[in-house]
Amino acid sequence: MGPSRGVPWVGRLASMSTIRVSFCLNAGAKAGQPLATVVARDSATEALLQAASNKLRLKKKDAAAARLFVWSKDGRGGTELPRHGSAAALLRNDDLLAVSVGEAYSGPRPAQPAAAAADAAAPATRREPPPLISGSDDAGRSYASLETLWTEQARHHREYYAANERWWDEDGYGGGSDEEAMIGDGGSEEDIEHSLRLLDALKARRPALAFGSALGTEMPHLPVFQLAQQSKGCDA
Repeated sequence: MGPSRGVPWVGRLASMSTIRVSFCLNAGAKAGQPLATVVARDSATEALLQAASNKLRLKKKDAAAARLFVWSKDGRGGTELPRHGSAAALLRNDDLLAVSVGEAYSGPRPAQPAAAAADAAAPATRREPPPLISGSDDAGRSYASLETLWTEQARHHREYYAANERWWDEDGYGGGSDEEAMIGDGGSEEDIEHSLRLLDALKARRPALAFGSALGTEMPHLPVFQLAQQSKGCDA
């Protein structure tokens, strides 16, 4: 079919969107070295992969696994062109595209701030799941697990803190000493000795148990979770 009347054929070619890109290998001794350049009229990734396969003479199995990455030191370095999609928004004229045969991008990447680089280099820490325990609070609400309790506390934390502030503004437990204001009565030394004996006995039975301060002492309106080990059915 010939050109439309009144529109020169050369002018129509000039108006078509084209982009010039070069291809390099992503791995090996020649990684990052431009090996071929094409002027592409189709910015679809599949078309660019076909051009790369032809220019670099990839084997059939390598071509099937091929991936294209932008090889660049700017913020686009390592960007992978989407399979079965258009790469027009990702490419610029004279871009260098690294051809991978399945391996991850190996070229330059944008510089990271020192803190971010340190975080990336740090080994990933795996959080252990909490122990399988259930129980109830001092308001009679039951919780099937620690996660259930934590979710409930997170939903109402503003209310708990506001109630706690009101409590202490109104003189807490009252009394004439710090002990009485904090725990409602005197004799805290005897309470501590009794608690330590209990904790020592528990640690002797369960060496892996960890103990913390009682939130109920410091924040009276925060529900106190009475823990029960499901495996033994004993209260702690």
